[in-house]
Amino acid sequence: MEACCRWRGQVPREEMIAALDEGHLFVITSLKDLTSTVLVEALSRGLPVLCPDHCGFADALTPASGIRLPITSPPTFIAALRDALLLLHDDEARRRCLSVGARRRARAFRVEAKVLALQAIYARVLAPTGMGLDGTGRR
Repeated sequence: MEACCRWRGQVPREEMIAALDEGHLFVITSLKDLTSTVLVEALSRGLPVLCPDHCGFADALTPASGIRLPITSPPTFIAALRDALLLLHDDEARRRCLSVGARRRARAFRVEAKVLALQAIYARVLAPTGMGLDGTGRR
């Protein structure tokens, strides 16, 4: 499997985009990042994501779009990463299913989706409650 993996580290954005378009899987190993925008870029290109199960990663990734790895200890994280890599290496059908889920999940981060979410929040907060200024229904 080593011949199948290319660990790139930090690269210029253009190189990163090209690498995403060539990839089959995106792995985030940083335990210090809160959430990386590259995760959403990977999802938008149909790459299932393996990442730590913490901070914003836990909210951004769904079980249908990747695998969140427990970080209770470094050995636990390393073992979970190994297991997830082997699982997806050996199960191309599952990787493809996660790829479809990744593209689907990326839609939640599109500008249009964010506008709709904000409009719903404003509508809920600003909706008339039927209550008056004094809390009795009278003005």
